[in-house]
Amino acid sequence: MDEFLERVLGDRRTLQQALADIVAKYSRIPRGLERSMLERMIEVLNAEIALRQNKCEAERVCAAGSS
Repeated sequence: MDEFLERVLGDRRTLQQALADIVAKYSRIPRGLERSMLERMIEVLNAEIALRQNKCEAERVCAAGSS
């Protein structure tokens, strides 16, 4: 694993920060296996961020309805 990915995976940061780092790396490298792996990571992080945002929104709606 290259140093960039080790740093991304080893550092504690928000999902949005990790996504931004991976997108920056993705835009700098030529097509190939590493780029396709980064593309999959971007898709997964985008999906996870959307899932968490939807969960938070649903919890807010439920909490507001309970009041």
